[in-house]
Amino acid sequence: MIRLRSGSRTLVLVAALAASGCSSKQPQEIGPPPAGEQPTPPPPLAEPDTVPPPSERELYGAAVRAGAPGAVSRDTRKARALLEQLLELYPETEYAPDVAMFRAFLDREEELSRQLRVVESELEQLKAIDFGEPADPARP
Repeated sequence: MIRLRSGSRTLVLVAALAASGCSSKQPQEIGPPPAGEQPTPPPPLAEPDTVPPPSERELYGAAVRAGAPGAVSRDTRKARALLEQLLELYPETEYAPDVAMFRAFLDREEELSRQLRVVESELEQLKAIDFGEPADPARP
């Protein structure tokens, strides 16, 4: 309670605090309700589907960051999934030409990686023949 200089001002302040719901009672302890009383249910949580979907720009940016060559945590599967989600949520997106180009890039890169693995395997086999060593069966 705040004490002012004059007693009448103190009475006015106490009356104003009481009217606004404040009181000088000690706060109640937190814990289980007394025997026979039901606990007050918590307020309902927000519905999970009230979160808006990501914007076109957010989806495309996340896809580029996930699939960009040289990215620290590069994940082309995630990039493809984000591009698919972008086209599903926004079929008329202005990013459609960019999405098509980025998908073609990822497809071509995947094909070149596959071809590189084949050539490396053939090279290992040729080395084995040339040097008389058995080929490494662990390599494809």
